[in-house]
Amino acid sequence: MTVMLTPGVFSGLNIVNEDAYISAVSDGMLVGSASVYGVSQTALSVWGDDSSTPDADGLGSGAVPQFAILHDGNVLNVAEIPQFTGYVTNGIVNITDAVISGGSGCTDQNACNAMTMYADVDYTDD
Repeated sequence: MTVMLTPGVFSGLNIVNEDAYISAVSDGMLVGSASVYGVSQTALSVWGDDSSTPDADGLGSGAVPQFAILHDGNVLNVAEIPQFTGYVTNGIVNITDAVISGGSGCTDQNACNAMTMYADVDYTDD
């Protein structure tokens, strides 16, 4: 499936990292990605499941992935407009705008930040 991301998706974003990309994820599995550095629009290939293999390796019919832009160490959630309605083999969809939120880096609440043990240390030089 091809997802076209038009300039409205990227307006207001200042993508300065050459490694920035948009991704589509479903149940923890990457099902598509494309570079977004230096572009005003792009197409994202979203991969479907291969029914001839025993494991899920892409989206099933009607499945809806989460879209995110990974940029400068941050995960920016993308709420696409119009809303993605589901995977269709050989389908084409246009996303003309988006609400971008996040930018907080790691979004895993269970992640351990080892530096928190030093939060109460007084580093002033007496």
